[in-house]
Amino acid sequence: MKWLVVALVLSACSPAVTETVTPPSPPPTTTPTSAPSTTTVPPARPTRLRGGGTAWRQAVANVYGPACDGDRLLVPPEMREWATAKDCPVDGLAASAMIAGTTVAVAVLGDDVLYGFDQGSGFQIVAARVPSLEAAYYGALPKTVAVIGSDARPGEEAASSRADSIHIFTLDGQGRGAIVGVPRDSWVDYAGGGRGKINGSLSLGGPDLFLQTLANVTGLNYDGYLLTGFEGFQELWGNVLGGANLELDSGLVDRSSGANFSAGFQYFNGPQALSFARARKNLTGGDLQRSLNGGVLLQGALSTAQHLGPLALPSLMQRGWPWLVTDLTAGEILALAALATDTPLTALANAVAPGRIGTAGAASVVYLTSGAGEMFGDLVDGSLGT
Repeated sequence: MKWLVVALVLSACSPAVTETVTPPSPPPTTTPTSAPSTTTVPPARPTRLRGGGTAWRQAVANVYGPACDGDRLLVPPEMREWATAKDCPVDGLAASAMIAGTTVAVAVLGDDVLYGFDQGSGFQIVAARVPSLEAAYYGALPKTVAVIGSDARPGEEAASSRADSIHIFTLDGQGRGAIVGVPRDSWVDYAGGGRGKINGSLSLGGPDLFLQTLANVTGLNYDGYLLTGFEGFQELWGNVLGGANLELDSGLVDRSSGANFSAGFQYFNGPQALSFARARKNLTGGDLQRSLNGGVLLQGALSTAQHLGPLALPSLMQRGWPWLVTDLTAGEILALAALATDTPLTALANAVAPGRIGTAGAASVVYLTSGAGEMFGDLVDGSLGT
């Protein structure tokens, strides 16, 4: 009976999340007269995975079993209640890692990829791209997070220093997204009262005050934030990702930051990436161009993650976790990473909120223009433009 199939798989799968495909209407719920009342649920398809641990392999098998056999009912319902399996995969690879008491795991079976986490009570599948079942979901959409690089030096607290780099990272779940830089010198109203450069709200009240200030300025709802300092950035870029290749349209020299780069395609290690991110004195656009360069770095990091593939994500998260300050759970970051690595780089716009250079007292600041408001409004759906 169908409710037995649902009960079988719900123990290994996630609560309701946003769908990215529209399932066909389910067949009638009445039992066909030809089916005997003693019909039993067929066993889960013997999906063969290497790696990932027994519990994760069973969770994946439970997803495929009902879809590929018997009533072809796929649960959880948010993934697709009724699916027509065109080519059910059997063999695949899996990987898992422990992060702060949570196991995150990925399984790849042909073109199918499933992502899940377990906090000790069974795996929940938080994202999946399953062409064999014509299904995909990534949790609540769109996804919007603040990516913050603070100016904390080694030994300093990233969460109580100024925000040196600020980017809004959005994904719409339909194959598009955006990286929008917010100039660190933007003159804004603080959520806790008073005015100042937006970067000062981090040192004034930590990530919570900063995120609320950013939300007030942009009018966007944020899933959370990802924050690191100078040392963390170098570790994440150089040792966790292993560096990345960037293509520069023009050369860049800045003695203050240590940047000394020629135009063209080249490899950046951790220290080089940090010097590129901090360079501003010789930039024509100043703080605005510096913010755009930060988006180039985020695109480069994502390019490397996509090249490494889904099975690398658990290890990347485990090794990167000590260098991050975040209010996102491991499961939420895994779902974000799943969608980010599935989004083509060519569909990920890099832009900076427009502003004009001015002064506030003796300080040089950036006043965001009406164009910034229009850009933020465009981001509500998780992407820029139509």
